[in-house]
Amino acid sequence: MRRAPALSRACLLAAILLPGLGGCHRAEGTAQRTETWHRLLLNDQPAGFMREVKEAKAGGSLVTETQQRLVVRRADQSLEMEVSLKVEETPLGGIVGFKLLQRMAQNDVTTEGLMRGDSVDLTSTGTGAPRRSTVPFDRRAIGPRRLEAILREKLRRPGDSTEETTFFPEKNASGRLKATLGEEEAVKFPQGPRRLTLRATQVDILPGVTSKEWIDPAGEVWKTSTVLLGMKVETYRSTAEEILREKYASPPEVFYSTSVRPDRPLNDPRNASEVTYRFTLKDGDFASRGIGAMFRGTAQTVLREDSPASRVVRIGRVRPGSALKRPIEPPDGAEGSLAPNAFIQSDDPLIARIAREAVQDATDALETAQRLEGWVRRNVHFKDLKTPFASAKEVAERLEGDCTEHGVLLAALARASGIPSQVVSGLVYHDGAFVGHLWTEVFVDRWTPLDGTRGYGEVGPDHIALAASPLANSSVADLFFDLAQVIGNLKIEILEER
Repeated sequence: MRRAPALSRACLLAAILLPGLGGCHRAEGTAQRTETWHRLLLNDQPAGFMREVKEAKAGGSLVTETQQRLVVRRADQSLEMEVSLKVEETPLGGIVGFKLLQRMAQNDVTTEGLMRGDSVDLTSTGTGAPRRSTVPFDRRAIGPRRLEAILREKLRRPGDSTEETTFFPEKNASGRLKATLGEEEAVKFPQGPRRLTLRATQVDILPGVTSKEWIDPAGEVWKTSTVLLGMKVETYRSTAEEILREKYASPPEVFYSTSVRPDRPLNDPRNASEVTYRFTLKDGDFASRGIGAMFRGTAQTVLREDSPASRVVRIGRVRPGSALKRPIEPPDGAEGSLAPNAFIQSDDPLIARIAREAVQDATDALETAQRLEGWVRRNVHFKDLKTPFASAKEVAERLEGDCTEHGVLLAALARASGIPSQVVSGLVYHDGAFVGHLWTEVFVDRWTPLDGTRGYGEVGPDHIALAASPLANSSVADLFFDLAQVIGNLKIEILEER
């Protein structure tokens, strides 16, 4: 039997590091260049670091560069991820542009953004040709240096609060950040306690998550703490020497620790036609956490809401109502589901050739997609478990990977065959628990899920979809932010199986 599928590590990295991006750190050094280092711990285990460099350019603009590295273990395999973000802003805080590097596979994916009035011109490079797109931009958005200054100015006494607009390159979207100043308290450090003031920060793209920061009178951050995926995530002010000595010999495990065990086992997960579940959030509710649409996706029907934090949901199988020939136009609002991008290179010659060979003479859209699913299942192998998130082109070249690699390759092959596709992140039943997984949906006469990891020709009610994305604009964060509200915060009850 194949190894268990795994939660997207790219999404994990985005979630853990997002609260620290553009953080309010001031550092030792000259006025032209300063640098700070912070240790990163998951559940009290060393798991990486954050490094921030600030520079003033000759023309007066300000540059903030944040490097973040995460080392975790999935079962018995260690893997590393790195994200570097450079933001340039004017002396008044207007964002000029940014450069985001995501190091999650053999080839880095780099996204550069140039602000132009009410929009951002994006150029993404990785494996294959550069990809260009445009996303909206809120002119009120300020850069990290201006944000830092505003928080120091406006948060002076306990209870003071402010909301500011900024831009999140990980999601290629503008958003609001709210910060509230708390009381001074003693905070433990290896060298002894320090008197620091608590500051709570929330961002509207992760509405149910609060990041706690402890700052000194100058506004320097010495410690942060939050809970994501059911794990305690902390950073501590440190030095380069201390951090670079760390060997990460036993990094924290993130696969089994983020699984969800239901109240009883599924009787026949392979063959069940439908299952009725009760999903209950342990903390918060669906509306306040910004996930009001959750469990309303493909083949999912919300039967009732027992409370604002509890939903009874029936999940079935999808059976298209009519046979359609390919190519197929994408549905309204999902135009990106047929276009190539930096992770799904459906215009790549190798992917096009594989698609032709796998499809052969099939013209029916569903039969075509099922043949592609079977090809992925037979030819992509679980070998390189240390790759966080490879693009479809890399998978086509190496034919190695886990569920994320199966999912993006199947999506690319479908698009190359004229069938719209998107990837889905969620949970799948495995060895008595629900674990993080990624699969694919193709649009025939409706969205229809397929799983290249398993290759059964359809997806059953043992798959619980939480988020779907065409991975347009080179953002894998779309797959994660809803998961961040659920993983580690979800109780699953199995009410009925058919």
